[in-house]
Amino acid sequence: MASLLQLLEVLWILVGPTLAIRLQHRASAQRLSQEPKDLFCMAFVARGTEEANFDLQEAAFKKCDGYAFFSTTDDPAHNMYKIMEVAPKNKNDATWEFPLHMWSKVKELELTNQYKWFVKLDTDAFVRPDKLKQTLARFSPQESVVVARQGRNSNLPIVGNVHALSGPMVDELIAVKDTLANPEQYLRDDRLLSAWVGLTQGHILNAINDQDGCTTLASTDNQDLPSEQDIQAMLNGQSYLKNDNKKPALELGSICYSPDLAVIHPIKDRATYEKLIATFSPSPLMNLKERSTGGLQIGVLGGTDAEQKGMQMHLTTGSLRKPALGDDGRWMGGAKLVHNLLTDLPADKMEALEKCGPVQHLGRNPDKAMKKKANQVWLFTSGEDPTSESLGKMMKKIPKKAKVLILGSQWNDEVREILDSNRIRNIFVPFGSLSFSEFDSHTPMELVNRTLAAAAADARDADHTIVYQQNKCVGYRQTFWDKICQGVNKLGKECSYLNRCNGDMSLGKKDLESAGSRKDEHWMDAAVRNYARYNFAMTMEHKVNKYGYLTEKILLAYLAGAVPVYAGASQASEIFDPETFVEYHEEDGGASAVEKIQELIADPKKHHDTILKQAVSDESMKKYFTWHASTFATYGDGLRMRIVNELLSLCNAEE
Repeated sequence: MASLLQLLEVLWILVGPTLAIRLQHRASAQRLSQEPKDLFCMAFVARGTEEANFDLQEAAFKKCDGYAFFSTTDDPAHNMYKIMEVAPKNKNDATWEFPLHMWSKVKELELTNQYKWFVKLDTDAFVRPDKLKQTLARFSPQESVVVARQGRNSNLPIVGNVHALSGPMVDELIAVKDTLANPEQYLRDDRLLSAWVGLTQGHILNAINDQDGCTTLASTDNQDLPSEQDIQAMLNGQSYLKNDNKKPALELGSICYSPDLAVIHPIKDRATYEKLIATFSPSPLMNLKERSTGGLQIGVLGGTDAEQKGMQMHLTTGSLRKPALGDDGRWMGGAKLVHNLLTDLPADKMEALEKCGPVQHLGRNPDKAMKKKANQVWLFTSGEDPTSESLGKMMKKIPKKAKVLILGSQWNDEVREILDSNRIRNIFVPFGSLSFSEFDSHTPMELVNRTLAAAAADARDADHTIVYQQNKCVGYRQTFWDKICQGVNKLGKECSYLNRCNGDMSLGKKDLESAGSRKDEHWMDAAVRNYARYNFAMTMEHKVNKYGYLTEKILLAYLAGAVPVYAGASQASEIFDPETFVEYHEEDGGASAVEKIQELIADPKKHHDTILKQAVSDESMKKYFTWHASTFATYGDGLRMRIVNELLSLCNAEE
């Protein structure tokens, strides 16, 4: 690294700053794959490093995949490029020139082949790069687009303080640059860019209330700055609303801001900027690297059939579905489960967990790998429905000195006979709760705060009545789907299906519009978007059971603002308010459920009230969901501490 810096210093002297910085970008790019990185952050700083909050924004920019500042001077230590001789004399009517030079420089440096998105931000914009990536992941970077929004004080489609351009859009801008006649006439950068984009074949995507009825890109005006109450709502995983009627001609009205809001603007006061950084900074995770000297074991029970080939127990940093290590040895799973368990955890508890045993990867031979270490403590999350036989076989592979805490379904008596309760324990946490570690944009607090659900319900087409999205066509689900379709058809409504299953009588209409499937990386969020188009969603498990096998299916409907039609775990009515979902009953073959669906279709107000009603009681939230950090401020962390204390009990138990 030192030799590289020395080379760059020599290049700086011999060939000039632009080429030296370009080579610095290329040197970094050579260490990466050919696939473009996601996010390049950039800003124009007229005063260079003296710009207000420059150091704070540079720290944020370093969390992007690449970044640059544009100014009137070159400074390689800060990735700063000179694009103008003299800074604009003011920000009101003299900023038209820098966008021309800035985007030209991006093209000159050949960055459009290295990054998917280029986000221009003002230095008084507080940014969360992880949320920015999450927001932009919903759009296609292969298309020529600008992701932007209108402000409260102008009818321009692009505000200057934050906007994102795809690589192809940057290329198109430069291609038509010379056709932009008399650019001085636009006076300001936002006016010029709006006109410039209009000369291309690309288009502008409006990022106001565009994600499940809320805004995730940015708040851009003083009127919409979040209050302390709004910030707390974001921390709790809740959205908040802002209204401004001073300029009704602009027709922006009420704007819903998501808890995943990526940019907050303007933040002029440094103390406020620093407070936001502290508020939204994630807590440090334990060291979970392979072969580390300390750290908790995290695993997944995979497979539902003892005879299934390739049944594995995977070490993971929190993903409930994916193995942690790929063939190249890199971490693949997410860290959301662990992150939530460790958020604001008391220091003594954190220290005790870090001493709770070595970490290693089990792979396909868990019996051999696990015997290498003694006194291991494992936390397993089970989203499957293992038989007692298959579960017992998996647990028998664990050496006698190892201990396991399983989060998942309640075990029946047959399972308890197989398991040694002194070293293998279970806390009943339905997978429907644990699945929140798989979502990108949703938290358990949405089961209480129904703002997003209401927005989805208000936006949908009333003709989209009920949807069935399953690939595994289980007999009782198929039969009941036929009855549902017959019931809604009597009211002149249609039923729709999105996957392979459509009942035995094929009465549903295939809806070709889909936000994604289980094959997609973010399939749960995609499923919520699918369900959001419908008034009801079929969310039945593959079997009716009495031991708490309750998956994400019912949650997908609640989060989408659809009324769930559910069958599966008998505990569902204990966890969720029975008045908020339609329950299938075996004894009448679903007849009463069909009647309730018909009743709600015939009474739109009652249907809407059902959606708005709190899906879980406060008691149920505390019992089943308080492992998730979004619940801590309102409901405490009772379940999180129960899990942690159970793990520590196993850690300290005598062998």
